[in-house]
Amino acid sequence: MLEGGEGNCCTWDGVQCDAESGHVIGLDICCTGLHASINSSSSGLLRLVHLRKLNLAYTNLDRSPIPYAIGNLPGLTSLNLSNCELAGQIPEPILSLTSLSTLDLSYNDGLELVKPSLEDLALRLTKLEILDLSNVNIPSALPYAITSSPSLTSLTLAECGLEGRLPPSVFSLPNLQVLDIYGNDLSGELPTSVSNLTELILLDLSYNRFQGRIPRFSDTLQLRFLNLRNNMFTGAIPSSLHNVSELEYLSLANNHLTGQIPSQIANLGQLTILDLSCNMLSGEVLLHKFLELKNLETLHIGYNDLSVLTSYNTTTTSHPRKLLAVSLAHCNLREFPKLLLSLQRLSVLGLSSNKIQGEVPMWFQNVSRQSLVYLKLSNNSLTGFEGNPVNLKWANLAYLDLSFNKLQGPLPAPPDSISIYLASNNRFSGDIPPLLCSMEFIEMLDLAHNNFSGVIPRCFSNLTRTLDFLSLNNNNLQGEILQVPGKNCSVRVLDLHSNQLQGKLPRSLSNCTGLEFLNVGNNMINDTFPSWLGTSTNLRALVLRSNRFHGSIEEPETNSEFQSLQIIDISSNNFEDFLPAKYFRYWTSMRESITEGQKYFHVVNTIRTSHRVFGNQSLMDIVALAGLTVETKGMEVKYAEILGYLQAIDFSGNNFRGEIPESIADLKGLRSLNFSDNNLSGPIPPTLGGMTNLESLDLSGNGLSGEIPQQLSQLYFLEFFNVSNNRLSGPIPQGRQFYTFKNTSYEGNERLCGVPLSRACDSGAASSPSYSRNQKGDSGTGVQLGWKGSLVGYAVGFISASVIGHRMMTSELDWFSNAVAFVEQRKWW
Repeated sequence: MLEGGEGNCCTWDGVQCDAESGHVIGLDICCTGLHASINSSSSGLLRLVHLRKLNLAYTNLDRSPIPYAIGNLPGLTSLNLSNCELAGQIPEPILSLTSLSTLDLSYNDGLELVKPSLEDLALRLTKLEILDLSNVNIPSALPYAITSSPSLTSLTLAECGLEGRLPPSVFSLPNLQVLDIYGNDLSGELPTSVSNLTELILLDLSYNRFQGRIPRFSDTLQLRFLNLRNNMFTGAIPSSLHNVSELEYLSLANNHLTGQIPSQIANLGQLTILDLSCNMLSGEVLLHKFLELKNLETLHIGYNDLSVLTSYNTTTTSHPRKLLAVSLAHCNLREFPKLLLSLQRLSVLGLSSNKIQGEVPMWFQNVSRQSLVYLKLSNNSLTGFEGNPVNLKWANLAYLDLSFNKLQGPLPAPPDSISIYLASNNRFSGDIPPLLCSMEFIEMLDLAHNNFSGVIPRCFSNLTRTLDFLSLNNNNLQGEILQVPGKNCSVRVLDLHSNQLQGKLPRSLSNCTGLEFLNVGNNMINDTFPSWLGTSTNLRALVLRSNRFHGSIEEPETNSEFQSLQIIDISSNNFEDFLPAKYFRYWTSMRESITEGQKYFHVVNTIRTSHRVFGNQSLMDIVALAGLTVETKGMEVKYAEILGYLQAIDFSGNNFRGEIPESIADLKGLRSLNFSDNNLSGPIPPTLGGMTNLESLDLSGNGLSGEIPQQLSQLYFLEFFNVSNNRLSGPIPQGRQFYTFKNTSYEGNERLCGVPLSRACDSGAASSPSYSRNQKGDSGTGVQLGWKGSLVGYAVGFISASVIGHRMMTSELDWFSNAVAFVEQRKWW
């Protein structure tokens, strides 16, 4: 790694030599863009036996392991291999580097410390002052031996997979200044000895499973950073926190804390960030007390049971404030706080889930007009904007959430800077304003569940270059779906269901190569099956239900069409001919069950806002839980959470004929299969008994004959089963789930016998009459889907709220944390 240089290497950048001997004693090539591997055969580096400091941080070592020859450098006092793309077990020779005072192997997610163990390392490297193994896999408890290095000043073991309890001896390290163990699986209570760490400046125990009460803090602590968020702490916030007078960062969010917010917190004059959100805190809070904290930049006290009092006093609020981010979500506000008038540097403001009614006042529309980037007003009872502005006044707004209000009239246009505009579940009416077409950075637009009419503006075609997510469902839109110009289409989610759209699906949708979710259900589209979408390798959900699609589904041209498909719903159309047996063979994403860890669609993974003030920081990481509404067991269920691992086929309410193909049984990952209300005939394939993940099976309303295969009793997860109104005969399978199904699952099959029917199998059942869809009064242009025909129909709806509003308490915390990330750009340690 050192070869190829010219002249005296002691003059090279990053090389330090001993003044007397000329030996290389320091090598710092951090952040140089080096891309190489490090191994025992490295001709130069590992022979620098006099080396004391080695820093290869932020290079790319190509997933190579730390070489055993690292032990050839016994004089090392500082070793920094952080963010190097290293992998493998940390080698035992590292234990021979007993002179180390600094060891940083952090953020090499391929590294692990098993043998030797963390305990071995702590017992041998007793001169350590700084130890950082963040993101190294350490599947063990934190050993008591960690206190073998009394000189430790900084211990950072974040996201290591640590488990068990925290050794109390950790709090007896006399020189410890930094203790950062966030993102592990540590549990138990914090000892009162935490106050013994009189030198401690940073304590981060967030994202663990600590419980019990937060211990008392003494006035000897020098803490500046305290993060206990996302644990299970209970009880009151200790009033002794006011003793920690140097505290700059305090987060107790997402715990189970109760009681009132201690008034003494308002005396922490150095606070820049305060986050007490998502607890069970109660009582009244005087907002102006927090505004008197002159260094406060971020305030988040939302999602408790607080009553925030917002009395406005010009004498106490006229001074300039540093506040950049405020969230008062779910704080029982009944009006816009006029205290906001004194905050003209806000970048982030959240007032969602309150009780604010009426119009958005004019004065509020002028709050932080030049600086506001993030505004969340969802889940109130707002009816409009005072003055009925055509354009909103916030000049640099990137995120605006107006959803779940009572806003009516024309939709106001946001500034051209907008990236995310959410206005669903309101009462907006009229045409969708063409002014929206000037949104050159738009990535997510949700106008679902309003009263918009007219056609989709033609200029919307131009938005597809940046748009990841477009939801216009549940409006009164007419006309045709717009063409997608060119091949620069970014759309991943397109939800237009429940409108009055006509014509054909535009073939140019195939230009959207990243498309994952397409829902055009409940419209008047007159077309054939879109086999041309088969080349869309990312398409996971295709919903065409309740339209005028017709014709047969032709055989696929290749064996890779619709290879990522997990959900297909073409119910309540006029498809005909045979079921597409070859497609069933090729839908590989339905062959295996998707586990919980794989469950989420990756639509709109990251809202990209590099052009905004957040720099390269993502404005919001959104997992789009493209939720379908499932009618199952007679109830409508929103599958917002489980969509990603829901694998389903619904071909019900069409004119398919012939036998159920054996190839359907290859799709062993399916959880729901619905072929009801067609003209299918022949036997139920016994191979369906091998589809062991099935939870719902509906074959009702066909002309199926023969016996119900006994193999179906192997479907242990089956919760809904309907074979009513066929020509089935013989005994009903017994055992397991079949004991739970009622008579209605079998009615209309006069030759069936056995439990739960009253007809015993030896009684000789009469022949059942011929059955077809036309005898049910169906005109052939649509299906009269009562409770029998729609029990497991995937009726659909893209639930936009599930994308950004499901489990509101958690998502609120997430959006706020991401939004204020730019406030915390400096790393504390």
